[in-house]
Amino acid sequence: MKQKLIIITSQILTTFSRQSKPTTSYRNPFSRYRQPRILGCSSSPCTSNGVCQTNKGYWSNQGDYTCICQPGYEGTNCETDKNECASQPCQNNANCKDLLDSWYCQCESGYQGISCQYSSNVCNSLPCKNGAACNSNGVGSYQCDCMPGYTGQTCQLDFDECASGPCLNSGNCINLMNGFSCQCFTGFEGTMCEINKDECISQPCQNGGECVDMIGQYECICPFGFNGEECQIDLNECLSQPCQNGGICQDLPSRFQCNCNTGFYGEYCQVTTNHCSSSPCQNSGTCVMILDNNYNPAWQCTCQPGYNGMRCQNEINECQLNGNPCRNGGVCIDKINRYDCLCDIGYYGSDCEFQTNECSSNPCMNGANCVDLLGMFRCDCLPGFRGDICSVSIDECASSPCGPHAKFCQDGVNAYICMCQDGWTGRHCNDETNECVSQPCWHGNCIDLERAYACECNPGWIGVKCETDVKECDSSPCQNGGYCTEPYENEFKCDCPSGFTGSRCQSDVNECDKTPCRNGGVCVDHEQGFVCQCQQGFLGDLCDVVSNECLSRPCGNNGECHDNVNGFECNCYPGFEGEFCEYNTQECLSKPCRNGGTCEDGIAAFECNCMVQWAGPTCEAPAVFSIADWAMLIGSVACAILMALIFGWLYQNWKTAESAKFVERHGVGRRLKLDDGPIQQKKHVTDTNKLRVQEKQKTKIKVTAATRLKKKRNIDRTF
Repeated sequence: MKQKLIIITSQILTTFSRQSKPTTSYRNPFSRYRQPRILGCSSSPCTSNGVCQTNKGYWSNQGDYTCICQPGYEGTNCETDKNECASQPCQNNANCKDLLDSWYCQCESGYQGISCQYSSNVCNSLPCKNGAACNSNGVGSYQCDCMPGYTGQTCQLDFDECASGPCLNSGNCINLMNGFSCQCFTGFEGTMCEINKDECISQPCQNGGECVDMIGQYECICPFGFNGEECQIDLNECLSQPCQNGGICQDLPSRFQCNCNTGFYGEYCQVTTNHCSSSPCQNSGTCVMILDNNYNPAWQCTCQPGYNGMRCQNEINECQLNGNPCRNGGVCIDKINRYDCLCDIGYYGSDCEFQTNECSSNPCMNGANCVDLLGMFRCDCLPGFRGDICSVSIDECASSPCGPHAKFCQDGVNAYICMCQDGWTGRHCNDETNECVSQPCWHGNCIDLERAYACECNPGWIGVKCETDVKECDSSPCQNGGYCTEPYENEFKCDCPSGFTGSRCQSDVNECDKTPCRNGGVCVDHEQGFVCQCQQGFLGDLCDVVSNECLSRPCGNNGECHDNVNGFECNCYPGFEGEFCEYNTQECLSKPCRNGGTCEDGIAAFECNCMVQWAGPTCEAPAVFSIADWAMLIGSVACAILMALIFGWLYQNWKTAESAKFVERHGVGRRLKLDDGPIQQKKHVTDTNKLRVQEKQKTKIKVTAATRLKKKRNIDRTF
């Protein structure tokens, strides 16, 4: 009975439910697979140390990008400072210092170069002074070949040539550059004051005076009649008035002469008779008139010094007066009024009374040792000197020790220096100078030339010494939007955008050359990418995905979809049919409801709305009603009638409002125009009345239908 009430109630409400049209909605079955494409760089994934570049031609939900890092950074997002020291570029235990996009090697002593790969040539710093030649002896070591006159490790000291006391005879030594000068004591001369200056060489003594050379001076032994330091004074012998008997004295050089009066003669005019007229005196003796013991006129010879005898005929032998005056074997040589001693070797003095110290005058030069011998000396010369007194510097260059490429040979003390021509070196200038030893080329290979060098620069460097770095990116070598970087010295790298390749991004990549499209897809090349036109049944950027037609859920009503190649098949849920299971199977087509029952189709089922007097799934059995069933039925009918009345009343009010609006729109009733004629006004009134009658008839029909339905139900209850 409860089931029947439900059926009746549903029949009543069906009328109202059919007035509302179902709202259909359409959902794109591919909507969940067509999400917006997200560019990889939209979230700015790269740090400030890189430039983000979207990889065009490929798409994903997260995006596909590449961070082009600045030099010195690496990592997916350029977040890591690249450690250039990781490759251990420094050699020979050098300490590597990491810099931004570079590194620096702190070389140990004795090494140099960018990577400390070369042994240092300490001679490059020009440690040797005063023109000395520097010879590198190995790692961090050198030796200076000093120019003459210099000494010290770097030839920084002026060699003191006066240290050996080269100046003789108390001469004052003045040290000079590569030499010395002797300020000689009075009486000596020569480079080393070794020569006793002969002051008599200028013949200073006058009037026949004899010059005696002394140390630093001379002495004049004047002849008779002269006096003075240089015998320059003629003595006036007449001052003593030697002339007698009125004779006039005439002063003459070194003598006087008496001009006697008549009747007198003689040197002093003392003789009246000239007994000297016969010139009895020899050897320049002077005849003088005298009175003999008897006071008779006579003559007498006044002999010159060194002579004696009545007539001055005898020369006095001074060597025999008192025996041989010369000592120590000296030979006496008689002279007029004197003698000379010819001393034996090793002795000196007027009488050879002194033994000579031949070393006292320091005859040996250049620091040689003087050995005194009897009558002689011996000089033991230092290396580099020769000669009796070691005065001659041995010319070590005399043997021409220098090679053909020497400018000249510089003689030194017991040494020599070969002054090499440009481009040659070595002790004898036989080694060609390798100008590349000093590593003049900063970033290139050094080519040694004769007396020169040339630098063959590495790519990216220019200059005489390859010292200027060429910024390869300044010329914008990358084409088609390529990003230029300089990851290493003297080279550049082009990071090409998608679709271009080549060292300069000059070539458009034909992505179709690699046949990327699969499963028969046709590749269409585009700039910076390609598109695959897939065969039916395949999809994806590369047509590598078998098209799953079931992804769009084509099977409706919970139908199970089975994917096939380029198609699908729907296994429908019970109660549905059709290619997409879109149709509800009409179980009512077989008219299963009997005895006038109304079939209502369901999902994989049907329901029979039986007449009141029938019951059962197909209305095959007569209905049996209880008092409770009748009460429920009456209540249901009453409820239905009440609802009908309510809906009718609502409908009537709605129609009345609509009529009023109609009348208002058309000017009927109170809104009739005064100028309308009687016929026109009557027509408006008639139209309005017709509308009201029609509304009343509709209401009456509804009430009649409700009444009939009520009566029918009462009849059903009776049965």
